[in-house]
Amino acid sequence: MREEALAISVYHALKYTVDFKIALIVEVNHDGDSDKTVTFSGDIHGAYSGIGNIPEDSSINDELMMFLSKLLMI
Repeated sequence: MREEALAISVYHALKYTVDFKIALIVEVNHDGDSDKTVTFSGDIHGAYSGIGNIPEDSSINDELMMFLSKLLMI
């Protein structure tokens, strides 16, 4: 199951490299193991595009920034 989720994530991360929101919407609405797929795709998308590609108007950005700031303090 993980291999399938990873394959789908790689495909979607490559297909939607420009728009993080669209990538998340597609991943969440995917049939199957969406939580793993979204996690893998987010990791791939973030590694490829960087944190600057996450929209500033999203609550995800606030939570992510808090997490990263705590992580970097360690």
